Amino acid sequence: YMFDNIKTFLQPNQKFIGNSVIALLATALIGLFNFAFHFYTARKFSVTEYGELQSLLALLTIFLVFATTINYIVIRVATTQEQHNTVVTRLLGRKTYLWSVVLALVLVLLSPLIAQYLQLQSPVGVWWVAIAVLFSTATGFYSGVLQSARRFGSFYGVQIVSVSLKLIAAVVVVWATLNTEWLLLGVALAGGIGWLVAVILSQKLIRSNIGQGETSVLPNLQTVVWPIFIFSALLAVVSNIDIVMVKHLATSQLAGSYGALKVIASTVLVINTAVISVVVPYAVASAHQEGKINRSLLAMAYGLLGLVSVVFLVAFYFFAAPTVALLLGEKYVLISGWLWLFGLMSVALSLLMLEANLAYARHRFTVNYILLAVVVVILLGSYFISPSIPNFAWLVLISSFVGYLCLCVDSYLIYKT
Repeated sequence: YMFDNIKTFLQPNQKFIGNSVIALLATALIGLFNFAFHFYTARKFSVTEYGELQSLLALLTIFLVFATTINYIVIRVATTQEQHNTVVTRLLGRKTYLWSVVLALVLVLLSPLIAQYLQLQSPVGVWWVAIAVLFSTATGFYSGVLQSARRFGSFYGVQIVSVSLKLIAAVVVVWATLNTEWLLLGVALAGGIGWLVAVILSQKLIRSNIGQGETSVLPNLQTVVWPIFIFSALLAVVSNIDIVMVKHLATSQLAGSYGALKVIASTVLVINTAVISVVVPYAVASAHQEGKINRSLLAMAYGLLGLVSVVFLVAFYFFAAPTVALLLGEKYVLISGWLWLFGLMSVALSLLMLEANLAYARHRFTVNYILLAVVVVILLGSYFISPSIPNFAWLVLISSFVGYLCLCVDSYLIYKT
């Protein structure tokens, strides 16, 4: 009976399912390049150097939320305005570049303080992060243009170009025996080339059908954009703030070890996030049409997340040492006994992400308060625990799982009322 409901629900959306399959395959390829980048750098750099690299990449990931938000704005405008190209080109395009430059300048100006907070020897790495933020934010605009035109091949092609060049930069830096600051420069240049490719692929779309357009839609978007921005920012912070705090409160050696185990365990989160990215659009449609999310859809989502999580947790518990040795090298084998704990942490984060996105599908932006509480607990809790790999992992795990339970209670109260 459950599978009949799922079939009935999915039949009208076959084209969307096809696009979702493309998205999953492209996401898998992008994830493969990303993991190759991290596994390669973890093996080739010292644990201390890798700790510094991880903290700066976590900072970059948090700031990528601006690109995500701009991407959303472009899609929202482009899909609600018949003459959207004028709006996108003349107003959003200029604003995007302005915001990109402002963000980069703020990071550069704050680089001495950020370097001091992360216990870095030099602020140069933060400068390259600022350049990467500039390019990624600008790329968010053009990615929105490609998505709104349903050019999914081009959209994912831009990402694949950037992430593959990032891996090539890592190989070149290691071959030339340069430090992590040079690698961050390579990451910024890879983002720059990705931006250029996005510009070339979207120019024809932007220049077509130039008309007067209606720019009054932009102020009206503020009521929607701000909750989305806060939601995306909090999700990014929840997933990355731990490595920043580890680098701030502990040594680069401990940060490198923590970051290395987290990268392996994040395979669970990456795969589960791909599942969530497919489920959420259906959840939005279901909530809009039926007033609530289809229970068969929820069962399917939890079933897939559960299957992925169990398989990886078994591997992380029984084959921890060979897995760590194979992916990261022998220097990390001594800490492989904690891999199962990081797996549990990724499962807790996956559950939190799922329920948070389902709350978003229901237009329950009170989810932001729960996510903010999780962030605050992780931030403050970091100062009250003894700096160690398992303590930080337990803090994130418990905070995320309690946040997940709070979201479940909120969801239950919705259905009761």
